[in-house]
Amino acid sequence: MLAQSVRSTLTPRAAVSAVRGFSAMASPQKFAIYRYDPDQQAKPFLQEYTIDLKTCGPMILDALIKVKDEVDPTLTFRRSCREGICGSCAMNINGKNGLACLLYIEPSSKPIEIQPLPHTYVVKDLVPDLTNFYNQYKSIEPWLKRKDVKAKGDAEYFQSREDMVPDLTNFYNQYKSIEPWLKRKDVKAKGDAEYFQSREDMVPDLTNFYNQYKSIEPWLKRKDVKAKGDAEYFQSREDMVPDLTNFYNQYK
Repeated sequence: MLAQSVRSTLTPRAAVSAVRGFSAMASPQKFAIYRYDPDQQAKPFLQEYTIDLKTCGPMILDALIKVKDEVDPTLTFRRSCREGICGSCAMNINGKNGLACLLYIEPSSKPIEIQPLPHTYVVKDLVPDLTNFYNQYKSIEPWLKRKDVKAKGDAEYFQSREDMVPDLTNFYNQYKSIEPWLKRKDVKAKGDAEYFQSREDMVPDLTNFYNQYKSIEPWLKRKDVKAKGDAEYFQSREDMVPDLTNFYNQYK
């Protein structure tokens, strides 16, 4: 990992403007981004940028886009889907490889260091050369292959309507064999009318449930039980306000 001093290309007037902009930021965050331009014939270095997180999206990719759009249009990087699928924005962030569109910005007093993928040649800035990767990918051929391969120059394989609609006959036969449904004790004869659900069938009998519930008595019980026929228990204002003297004594 590079550990070179940060280079500054700001003129004195631009530096004053940058200081004023930094002081006006609500939530400034520094980013140390790898820079390399093959046309300049210069060594790679880390350039530091400061952006306001209050005006930026939550992802590392949002910060890179903000830097390119508003600070330094010469910054170069790859991006495409922004959904963690294509892998275009893969890079090394704070020493770990990941996708910039999926990694959140974690505010820190130290600059967030962003570099291209390690062990790859760099085309420019954060853009790695993927030629070797695609050659290796092609060599293992990770795709489905047909048994009957068409001759070179033939037309593409076209999918017919029958190919698009799967044959589920075997699935339904297996499903029917295990009979995964409720079964009635009194089975109607073949040809009889359908079973109709009455209003009584739709309302379950909960008598047994309430009897069991009552037997375990899952409620608070008073020490002084009122006699049968007495009035209801009424809660006084003193009962509603708990006595916290013991609590405060323990707390103190």
